[in-house]
Amino acid sequence: MAIQKATPTIVLIACFILICGCQLKEVFVDAAEIDQQLVNYARPENGATIFVSEENATHPASTLTNGIVGSENWDSGEGWEVKFEDAYAYGRYAGAGENAWFAERAMLQQARLRGEPVDTRQRVNPREFEDDDYKTRGTSVMGYGGSVSSAMGWVIIEQPEEKLITRVIVHTVDSEQYPAHRYGVRDFSVQFWASQAGGWQKVNRLNKKVGDQHDSIRNNKKGRVVVRFQPVKTSKIRLLIRWTNDSETYRKTRYNRYVRGTIRLTEIEIYGLEKRDEIAATSSIATDEDERMLDELLMEKSTAVISEIPPEPSIDEMDGTARPAAKATVFNPDSEVESVIRAYESAYKNRDLPTIMETISRTYSRGNEDYAKLKKKMQSLFEIYTQLEIQLQRLRIDVIPPTATVASDYSIVLASVDSPSTSVSGKLFFTLKQSNNEWKITRIDTQK
Repeated sequence: MAIQKATPTIVLIACFILICGCQLKEVFVDAAEIDQQLVNYARPENGATIFVSEENATHPASTLTNGIVGSENWDSGEGWEVKFEDAYAYGRYAGAGENAWFAERAMLQQARLRGEPVDTRQRVNPREFEDDDYKTRGTSVMGYGGSVSSAMGWVIIEQPEEKLITRVIVHTVDSEQYPAHRYGVRDFSVQFWASQAGGWQKVNRLNKKVGDQHDSIRNNKKGRVVVRFQPVKTSKIRLLIRWTNDSETYRKTRYNRYVRGTIRLTEIEIYGLEKRDEIAATSSIATDEDERMLDELLMEKSTAVISEIPPEPSIDEMDGTARPAAKATVFNPDSEVESVIRAYESAYKNRDLPTIMETISRTYSRGNEDYAKLKKKMQSLFEIYTQLEIQLQRLRIDVIPPTATVASDYSIVLASVDSPSTSVSGKLFFTLKQSNNEWKITRIDTQK
């Protein structure tokens, strides 16, 4: 079993050794040697530019890439600090088309309430619900209670050209006066910009252990976190801060919870395979076949969930004639099915029972469990557990209209007032049916 799990990583490492002419120790070099051997792509002298969700004059973002990782000078302005206090959806991230899915459901619901005819064949343009600013894309998510933040803050570090990245090191405040377990960053995600998809994607973290299968970092109490992941080719890395060790929920409503907390970071480092004293000349030693293999490996995780809808025809300034429009987007049934599953996942994370049940068919049946019993069970879960998070990975979708099946690996973190958090993982199997051009879940089976 261990050999099977290691095989994809071994293949990746072999490809990069072949293409870059690097030794294995240079790919996964000891953390203490990184500063001396490899280029830190986050440093401004190496071409990096930094952007943050909110600047702070007394704790500026520029200190995150100045090479000072310690917290001794925190009170003198070293490190970046930003306070968050607002409506918050912990764990949610609006992937391609997710906000459009919520908007479409809301439009249909409004039409029903007004007594108007409902055309379920109507489709919204996903691009109309994407944030035009790539820096903030996915950090504000829609729901029936309105848009809310899905990150307490973020940091983006950009390079002028794409680099091969293998790890990010995050330093949070950690000193005798400000220990990490009380003031540091607890939960965060590392994302990379996928140019082919035009969006942000999570890195595929390496060395994940049982009970910690997530690609994000959770429950961190340390001042320094090394995030290793399968190599990605990108020009932008984004750090999404989800929770800090001083965060607290101070109010809840039917749809939202309101959170306050303070982000305190001292440094961010980004490394790939490039040495300080030499530029990796991959093109001079790699064959066309090697480059093709590398491109395929890197592009596997850079595919868009929903095809991009082309812009309207533009008017030629010279003669006033309309240029021909690109071919209209045809919605992929697999993408529509995945949107339902992702909506279920997001609603589960946000303890949003109405949205969960919106993804479930009234004909839902699993043994003696029907729609009403499922709803009651979910309501009970939300009442018992203060923390209930689910993550679905490696979706395998099979669509033969009017039915579809989705197999997925899952992990759930559970915690209640009386007990510490525990993790459960296994497989989920969804069955969906299409009715009036709308997909709904009709059955959910589990396998631990």
